[in-house]
Amino acid sequence: GVHSKGVAVLCVILAVGFFCISPKVQQMVSKKPHYCSTDASVAPPVPIAVAVVDVLSLSRRQIDLAKATQEAEPVIYRNWDKVSQWPAFGKWTPSFVARHMADPETGLLHGVRQQRQSPNFVLASVDGKQVNWPLPIAVNYTMADVSPAELFSSTPSTELAPDQLLYQYYAAELTDELLLADVSPLELLKFQHPVVAAREDLAELDLSRGVVWLSQRGVRASWHHDRSFNCFVQIAGRKRWRFISSRDANAMYPHPIVHPSRRQSQRWDTDTWHNTLADDPSCQVPVQVYIAELIPGYLLITPPFWFHEVESGDDSVGYSVLSPSEQEVLYSNVQFAPVPFHRVQPGLDRALAVTLYIDKLLRVLHKNPQQFMHDLLRTRYEPLLHSQLLRQQQVSAETPELQRIREFDCKQAREHLMTSREIQKHLEPEFSRALATAKLTFMEQPVFKRDTGARDILITDLCDELIAFAADFDPRATHALLSQCW
Repeated sequence: GVHSKGVAVLCVILAVGFFCISPKVQQMVSKKPHYCSTDASVAPPVPIAVAVVDVLSLSRRQIDLAKATQEAEPVIYRNWDKVSQWPAFGKWTPSFVARHMADPETGLLHGVRQQRQSPNFVLASVDGKQVNWPLPIAVNYTMADVSPAELFSSTPSTELAPDQLLYQYYAAELTDELLLADVSPLELLKFQHPVVAAREDLAELDLSRGVVWLSQRGVRASWHHDRSFNCFVQIAGRKRWRFISSRDANAMYPHPIVHPSRRQSQRWDTDTWHNTLADDPSCQVPVQVYIAELIPGYLLITPPFWFHEVESGDDSVGYSVLSPSEQEVLYSNVQFAPVPFHRVQPGLDRALAVTLYIDKLLRVLHKNPQQFMHDLLRTRYEPLLHSQLLRQQQVSAETPELQRIREFDCKQAREHLMTSREIQKHLEPEFSRALATAKLTFMEQPVFKRDTGARDILITDLCDELIAFAADFDPRATHALLSQCW
C-alpha cells in the first residue's frame, strides 16, 4: 500500500470517549482484549461459503458477470484452463519450491518467520516498512535463515508439548526463472484487470508482484486486510480462508495506522464473531463470515480491504499476483494533498490547526466528526490501552509537552471564531484545495460509491495518520489529543 512517514503535508488530531464496563465484563477483558461479553441470545450467523465458479460450465457472458462481482466479495474459480494447465501443478511440491527459492550461494531461505507454541501470526513491520511507534510491540515471531529441508521437516505434531512446537512460513517475490516458467503471472494480471488484456504496454505489470507462499500445516495468518488486489492460486496442499467485509472493519479493531502491525486486527479471538465494545450497538449484531476452502487448481479473488484469516490445512504452496487497487491509487491523491501546517507554530497551535482541518474534512465527507473520531479512538487505541502498551507509559515521567496537552482546553480554543479564522487564513489556499480533492475522490469516484467499506477505512487511516503527526507520533499524546479535542 501507499504509506508515507513524512506526512507534513497533512495533519490531524482525535476524539475521545470513555465508557463504563460492568464487573462481569471487566473480568472477561482481564483475560483477553474484548470490551463486551458475548450475548448468548444472539447466535452468530452461519458462515457463508464463498461462491465457486466452474469456468467450464459457464458461457463467456456468465464468466464476465461473475468477474463483475469479484470487487464486491471473494470469488473462487476452478477449471480455468489459463490456470489449470500450469506446469506448476504436480511439480511444485513444498520441498521442490523451497529448494528453488533458496539463496543459491548459501542454500538457505532468508527471512523465514518462526514462532513457538501459537500458529497465529500477527505481523509487524520489523521486517518491512519503518513506522513511528516508540512503545513495545507484541511480536511473537522471529526471522531466521532456514534450509529448505528444515522448513517442512519440523511441521508441528500433536505428539509434541506446546513449548516444543515451532511454526514456520515463508513468503517472497518470485524471481527464479525456472519457477516463473511454470506459472502465468500475466494471465492473472489480465484476469484482475480486464482492460489490461487489450493493451500492449501492460504498464500495470510493473506495479504488480508475484509472490510464493510456503507454509506448514496449521500455520495461520491472523486477521488483516490488504489494500492490494489479490489473485491467489492454490498449487499444493489445502488452505482455508475466512473473510469479513470491509464494511465491518470497526468490528476487527485494526491497529493504528502508524503502528508496526497496521492493518492487522487486534481481535485475537476467532471463536466468536461478535463485536466487542460494551458501548457499541452492533455488539448485539454478529458480523458475517465468509469461508473459502481451497484445493490445488482453485483461483481465489480477494477484494482489497476485506479482512481475512488464512490457515494451512497441509504443508502448502500458493502463488499470487498482487497489484495496486483503484481505491489505493485514488487515495494517494488525498494522502499527499499538501496542507502547509508548517506555517503554524509547532505545539498546541499546530495541533489546534489540525483539529480544525479534520472537522472540516469530515463534514465535507458527510461524517459526524464527534462520532467518527470516537469510533477511531474506540477501535484503534482503546484496545491498546487494555493490553497496557499505552498504559505502561502512563506511569513513567510525562514530558512537559504531554502535560500541556492534557491541560489544554482544545474544545474551547477551537470554538473561538477568531482563532479558527486566523488559523485557516494561514493555511489557504492549500487548505481549501485539499478539502476539495478529498471530496472529489471519496464522494465522486464511482469505485468509492460502490465500495463504501474501503472508503471509510481509508478516511479513518487518513485521520489516524494526521493525528499521529500532530502528536509527534507519541501514542500517549495522540490519545490525549483525542480526549481533549473531541
